Amino acid sequence: MSYKGKEKKKAYDKAWREANKEKIKAYNKSYFEANKEKIKVAKKAWKEANKEKIKAIMKKYCEANKEKKKAYDIVYREANKEKIKARMKKYCEANKEKKKAYDRFYYEANNEKIKAYNSIYRKNNRGLLNAYNSKREADKIKATPLWANLEKIKEIYKNCPKGYHVDHVIPLKSKYVCGLHVENNLQYLTAKENIVKSNKIIDKYI
Repeated sequence: MSYKGKEKKKAYDKAWREANKEKIKAYNKSYFEANKEKIKVAKKAWKEANKEKIKAIMKKYCEANKEKKKAYDIVYREANKEKIKARMKKYCEANKEKKKAYDRFYYEANNEKIKAYNSIYRKNNRGLLNAYNSKREADKIKATPLWANLEKIKEIYKNCPKGYHVDHVIPLKSKYVCGLHVENNLQYLTAKENIVKSNKIIDKYI
């Protein structure tokens, strides 16, 4: 076929595809439905045979579309949090030693960075950390009932005013009566008041 004939055929095919978009779409859908397994096997085989080629294409695309890729990753992670979490959990369980070695290597290589991050996190999340530590201590003596509103408790600790402590109205440990780690047994006291109160019960609550 001559050069002009090829161009003519190309233009004809393009025009035909434009005029038959819906027809082509319906045919492709029908073919895919009828050949799912066949296509799946062929696709898997092609990927296995072209790993390096695919890797190079993806690398080139990501480098040329950094912002677009970054935006896509954010949207994908937000929409697939549970899926990603489950996948990571499965991977970590299947590769415990590998994960352990990686964590150790990462920690050693980023020791100062991790320390700085942890310091900033503790400073900005004192309330949440206090909530976690209090629950841990309460769990040791089985003082957190199943009906405790853990989210409400977390909010109480998170919103604790500066200079105040979150105190158990009825102490978790007392020679008279032991309270529970629940939202309606918490109050704010100044640091001084909390130290003076210790594990005693204030008269007005007796």
